[in-house]
Amino acid sequence: MRREARNRAAAVAVAALALGGIGAPTAAAATPEPPPASELTLRLEALSGPGFLNRDLPREVVLECEPAGGSHPAAQDACRSLLRVGGQFERLSGQGACPDVWEPVLATAEGTWQGRAVSYSEIFGNLCDAAVGTDHVFAF
Repeated sequence: MRREARNRAAAVAVAALALGGIGAPTAAAATPEPPPASELTLRLEALSGPGFLNRDLPREVVLECEPAGGSHPAAQDACRSLLRVGGQFERLSGQGACPDVWEPVLATAEGTWQGRAVSYSEIFGNLCDAAVGTDHVFAF
């Protein structure tokens, strides 16, 4: 009888080791893929009727950073621009020439930047001004 009890105890111990310990979660189950550190929905909308520059508005993309991704066509460059200004859209600036055409657009960003909530909106004279004025974050 004593031999059966030892065999049963040994079987339970082997099963517990095979399962990684009774009640202990496995490492794979405890570490799901973390979400991007920064995820923003960027949108461009025309504030006037269809024009030469803004005929295909509204447009919307998702920008993910850390790691760079989403549907933004130049996610790495946009993330790099935002990293330089700590995610503060108001501090973005750029250089470049744009046509002197008044076709106002509204640029908005909603989401999170490094865990902090972001809500940004600004009116630009046209699409080119929006792209250049935000160091190409709104170039999509």
